[in-house]
Amino acid sequence: MKEHVIVRRYAEAFISYAKDTIGLHPAIEEFRVLKWIAVENKPFMKFLNNPGMMESEKLSFLNKVLGGRFSPELLDFLKLLIEKHRVKFLVDIADYIRVNYAREGAIETVVQSAYPLEMDILTDLKKKLEKKMDRPVKLYLSMDPDLKAGIKVIMGNTVIDGSIRKRLAELKEKLRALSVV
Repeated sequence: MKEHVIVRRYAEAFISYAKDTIGLHPAIEEFRVLKWIAVENKPFMKFLNNPGMMESEKLSFLNKVLGGRFSPELLDFLKLLIEKHRVKFLVDIADYIRVNYAREGAIETVVQSAYPLEMDILTDLKKKLEKKMDRPVKLYLSMDPDLKAGIKVIMGNTVIDGSIRKRLAELKEKLRALSVV
């Protein structure tokens, strides 16, 4: 849980900074490329995470290798991660940014229901989610007859399960916990 908070804070801080300097879309694209480099080149991440290397060597390496390819904002962010010993979260930060900002800041949300939902219900749900998340929401609908009734909302790592299936499972567990005399 602590790691998720760290990832979210750093990602949100970078996006907040980058929106005003290089723009949201270039920042997202740079993180996409940086994540690819980090995942495909294990020695790169091993070098950045190496506690035996001095910070100055790591920073010099970043300037030489990535200096012309990435914005100064991203390089400054990488330097901050190195100085704060948070570079191990780089891939998670990139994933967070992709999931939460790749669609122009909108959060991709899957709404599962057992039956088709009326448009006014979906519109109301979307407004409430946007208000709660303080961001635009893109809804994707999915039918799942196993839910029985109700809906299940999936936003990134957050799941809101208001289905009858879940309530029946909870009731079943409560009944199992009761002792019969």
